Amino acid sequence: METVFIKVDRFLLPHVQGYIDHVKKACGDICALSSSGGLDEISLLAHRMKGEGSAYGLDEVSAAGKDIMSLAKAEDAAGVRERALSLIKYLERVKVI
Repeated sequence: METVFIKVDRFLLPHVQGYIDHVKKACGDICALSSSGGLDEISLLAHRMKGEGSAYGLDEVSAAGKDIMSLAKAEDAAGVRERALSLIKYLERVKVI
């Protein structure tokens, strides 16, 4: 898999990896919730990702948050899980510079 380089403001640099770890955990939570029907909680987690991702220079996190919100609204649990897993895989390839 190809590394994705993300350039962030130097003031954010010390915080971005912690945010990435937070999003990975949130995606794990979303996957677990998708199995138990927790669509309201999924929507809340996804809404946060949508709003926060771009602030950290991670536009893909914001895009995934938007997608997951739409999938949760459509009650597409399998789609929610698939999108959350794809975001985790993406974040594992990210190198912040």
